[in-house]
Amino acid sequence: AMDIYYNPEKQQDERLAALIKRNYALVAKFFADTSLNRPLIATQLNLAAQLWLSSGAAGREEIAALTNALSISGDPAGSVAFRKYYPKGSLEVNGRASTDFNGGYHTAASLYAALGDTAGILHCFRRLLENNQRDYFELARVLNNHSNILGYLYQFGHRDKVSAIIQWLSSNTRDNPPTTLLRNAVIRAGYISHLYTINIDLNFHRSTRGYLFPNLFFMDRKAYDAMLEDYEMIIKQIKDPAERNFQMAMQSKRKAMFYHKYWYDRGMPVDEQRLDRWLDEAIGYYKATDPAYLDNKQSVTLVYNGDGVRTNEVIRRNLFMYPDYRDGWFAWTYHSDYFFHYLKRKNLLGEIYRTGSDLQSIHLWVAKAFEWKTQLPPSSYSNNYPLPDATMKDILSFVESHPEGRAFDQNLLHIVLANHAYEQGDTTVGWSHYQKLRLDDLRASSNRYEYLEKGFFRNMMNQLAMHMAARGKDKEATAMVQKFDRVNDRVQGYFSISERLYRSGADPRTFDYLDSGYRVASAIDYSIPINDAIDPRYFQIQLLSEIGSKPINREAESLLRDLPEGGKYFGVLLRVFGQAYEGNYHRAWSMIPSTLTESQDLQCRSLILLEASRARERAAGTRDWRKMDEYIFWNFDYNDYFPG
Repeated sequence: AMDIYYNPEKQQDERLAALIKRNYALVAKFFADTSLNRPLIATQLNLAAQLWLSSGAAGREEIAALTNALSISGDPAGSVAFRKYYPKGSLEVNGRASTDFNGGYHTAASLYAALGDTAGILHCFRRLLENNQRDYFELARVLNNHSNILGYLYQFGHRDKVSAIIQWLSSNTRDNPPTTLLRNAVIRAGYISHLYTINIDLNFHRSTRGYLFPNLFFMDRKAYDAMLEDYEMIIKQIKDPAERNFQMAMQSKRKAMFYHKYWYDRGMPVDEQRLDRWLDEAIGYYKATDPAYLDNKQSVTLVYNGDGVRTNEVIRRNLFMYPDYRDGWFAWTYHSDYFFHYLKRKNLLGEIYRTGSDLQSIHLWVAKAFEWKTQLPPSSYSNNYPLPDATMKDILSFVESHPEGRAFDQNLLHIVLANHAYEQGDTTVGWSHYQKLRLDDLRASSNRYEYLEKGFFRNMMNQLAMHMAARGKDKEATAMVQKFDRVNDRVQGYFSISERLYRSGADPRTFDYLDSGYRVASAIDYSIPINDAIDPRYFQIQLLSEIGSKPINREAESLLRDLPEGGKYFGVLLRVFGQAYEGNYHRAWSMIPSTLTESQDLQCRSLILLEASRARERAAGTRDWRKMDEYIFWNFDYNDYFPG
């Protein structure tokens, strides 16, 4: 289904349609024959039914057949099939919570919604409340809830039934006024959720488990537009003009940013006139909002590191001027640069960002554009819209001409732009951005925000140090490494430069930086467990194994023996990797211990094959598989400075 979203084509549509038909047939078969029940079957039936309904291929007669098989509305306990697959006390994991009855009432409510049967929906909701399932309605971090049910009503043409369900939910559950109910549905339906990867890899996220049912973000955009219209109708009923104007300003901006993301994801043409019209409305509503209201705070919930949550009180003015949309667990904090460029085109930047404090919203947005995980490349969990260098240069130009521009920390943008330039072979531009860095402020710059942003900045420092050394600027490279505020990070920096130089024709300076790393590392007490910082011994093992020779290999073996037991395998993997890079494939193979698991053994052998392939590519002078290399070797090349 994710392929259909990102790469729609007729052949894939046909394959999906055939698969969806089988899903329906299997669900019907299991509901008819309860002897087929096994542990976890109910969860798989739920997923199959939801994917079938989400596809839009479900016919009314087929939906009615499944609903009748469950017989929920006719018997409070349900049919034999319902009691068998969805007994009380059986829990289906649902994000940060679990839903009783194996999620059966959610599945049943979904079927009723597709039929437009409000009585059936409300029966399911009542049963959930009667059995203390308030989290289903009131906990923000569940994957599937009443929002999906509202989505099915829109998807299957029952828009006229939505109001009754919303009124019931508002009257019978806590903190769920109509504006909140539809706002949450709008956010969840805007574009494919980053949480969708959990359907492919159940352990992808750190603390979120279960399946994410996709009907909201896969719904036809006409149905989504109807949802937007109804939400705006409810906002316009708010009596307080300040609250009404601000909510409409945020909604108009949200529409523009979500649609731009949706069109970008799906490779569709961007309707700039439509987006600009919405943003014109957003600015108009914002300007009409009482300044005193804008200067007050409201609670805002943001996603962090994929499934984490950050809830803070944010000044409303700052919430709107943020150069993107941010609020809600299902919404990214970075979508694209469309709003920033809209403001630039309309000559509104100076009007919106008047003070040095206002400029911090732009800085935070740039940091969020690089909120990268450490173990996985961004492409594995999101179709990121790359923040263009041109946009960062526009930001710098605006900030430099701003009366309070000195309050803006330019180091983040300059260090990113410097690295990008060097990667593209433009040493003049790279050096220009390096010279604009405020080196004395680098440590402060690297410690802004939270651990992912801190980790990104440190990776940028590490990469820039390597670029400096590769171009013979050893003084600048060493100075950059010395800006790291922790000994472990400085050791990693010296070893990184050493590897870069060694891989560039075995530059003799390799050993100068290697010696520097050893000298600084002497201050680390490895007898104390390293839990919250990088352990440079792992990369040291890889580097020594790449360089080779008997004494250096003995040193690598000694380091491997001293690693903590829980980290031994990664040390072995890097030892094998380093030897394979050296070109000694037989020796690399001989280093694979017989005590490894089958999967670990396979990973080691795969690395040897990969290195052999990459060596052949280097010899041929081609880089056709560069993107694959970046994906596979992400956690080798992107340092995790804040593990744990």
